[in-house]
Amino acid sequence: MKILLTLFILILAFQFSFGQDNPKAEKIEDFGATNCCEFANKMDYLLSEIFVNKSDSIGYVVIYSSNQDVLQGLYTENKILGHLKFRLDKTIFQQSVANADTAQNKIFIVRKNTEGKFKIEFWKVEKGANLPFTTFDEWNLSSIKYQKPTLYFTTFNEGECSFDNGIKQFSGILSANPNLRGNIAIFEKTQKDFLKTKKELLSDIPNDLNILKNQVRTFFIKTSKHSYPRYELWFVPKKKLN
Repeated sequence: MKILLTLFILILAFQFSFGQDNPKAEKIEDFGATNCCEFANKMDYLLSEIFVNKSDSIGYVVIYSSNQDVLQGLYTENKILGHLKFRLDKTIFQQSVANADTAQNKIFIVRKNTEGKFKIEFWKVEKGANLPFTTFDEWNLSSIKYQKPTLYFTTFNEGECSFDNGIKQFSGILSANPNLRGNIAIFEKTQKDFLKTKKELLSDIPNDLNILKNQVRTFFIKTSKHSYPRYELWFVPKKKLN
């Protein structure tokens, strides 16, 4: 009788365990290039799913871009980081987590190479679920070529988009292209303000990147007292020696 009772309990436990939902990864958005307003709305939906409706889940933004047009992918990554920072500084998303650092560890960006069209996927992944994609960075930033000085990013006239400061992508391109020099033009009213902004920007360069000495230069451009402070990131090809 005890043996039958034990078997009965084991069968019930197995059925209960088998009947439980396994952790899953759910794709909640799949779209191509879009305007800033629509992109912001989609990002807010992802954030609400991660921080409000399913606080124990992690969000993944998977960007599919070809190495021939990787700049579009970097531009999109910059928008994601900017919008994330903007939202986590305020509103209900910040109230749903302990602090901003914890919140930023719940959204991850994955760079995927594709021979097809540019697209973005938003994934909500429950704790313990298997990912349907690898998280290895597949973009080849050395494929980016500049033949003349080129403005990469400016804080002037950003419009309705929220951008990160651009240093992460800027530094990554420099690390992959030793033949490029990165110029940071900082428009400030005083030398003191210039040095403060310079320190903030340079401190955001990832420590694990191999950027050559003197590959990054900063320039102070004095503005009038009525001008807004801003900065620009430029790529300048190094001159070839004859």
